[in-house]
Amino acid sequence: MTESTNFDPNAVEVLQGNHRILLASWRFPRDGNFAPLWNAANSSRGTLSLLLKKLDAIKADARLSEVAQSEDSKAAALAALEDLGQSQRALLSAANRFNAEFMKLASVTPYGGATAAADAVIDCEIARHFRTLTGDDRGKFISRMISGEYEREIDAALRLPASLFGLNEETRIAVGNSALQRKNPGAVAEFRELSEGVNLAQFIMRRVYDRIVGVSALTIQERMQALGKDAWQPFVKDGSDRSMNALAERYGVA
Repeated sequence: MTESTNFDPNAVEVLQGNHRILLASWRFPRDGNFAPLWNAANSSRGTLSLLLKKLDAIKADARLSEVAQSEDSKAAALAALEDLGQSQRALLSAANRFNAEFMKLASVTPYGGATAAADAVIDCEIARHFRTLTGDDRGKFISRMISGEYEREIDAALRLPASLFGLNEETRIAVGNSALQRKNPGAVAEFRELSEGVNLAQFIMRRVYDRIVGVSALTIQERMQALGKDAWQPFVKDGSDRSMNALAERYGVA
C-alpha cells in the first residue's frame, strides 16, 4: 500500500484508515475542456473511497455471518464497478469529442454519408497491410505518415483505433500531431495536452479498477457485466482481443 509522505496539492488519493493511497498527481486544469477528464478521474477516486469504507463497515459488523459478509462485500464491489463503468463512458464520450475536433482541424474526414462503408473497408485494408510490416518497412511506413507523404494512410490511422490499426498510442499521437501541425499549427499544443489529460484520467481509472479487483473475488463475467458496454475494454484484459470480444458477445456487453 502506498502512503504519501509529502504534501501534493494535485494528489489524487484515497484514505484508508491512517494510510493515503496515492493514485496519481493531476497536473492539468480542472475546468474548461479538461473538466470532463478531471470529473471522470475524480469520480472514480470517489468510487474507490466509498467502496473501501463500505468494506471496512462490513468487516466490522459482528452481526453479519461470514457468508453474509462475503455476499455484501461482493455486492459492494459490483456496485463500485458499475459506477466506474459510468465514469469510463463519460471519459470515452469526452475523448470522442476531442478526437472529432482533432480530425476536423487536421482535415481528416470522419466516417459518415454515402462513402462511410467504403471508407471503413479501405481503412481496415490499410491497417491489415500495416500489421504485416516489420522492421525497416514498418519504420518507413510510419515515417511517411508523419511526413505527410501517405495522406490516405494518415486518414485510416487516425480514424481507426490505434490497436486495430497496429500502432501504439504514442505513435498514433505523433502521426496526428504532425498532420495537425501542417494544417493548424496553433492547435497542436492544446490537443497534445488534452490527449495527455485523457491518458492520465485513464491511468487513474485503471488503478481504481485494479484496487477494486484486488479486494474482491469477481469473475471475468461479473467484472465485464458490471462495467458494461463500452466500458470494460480498458480494464478487463484476460486474453486476446478476439477472445475478449467473443466473451463480450456472450455476456451481452459487446
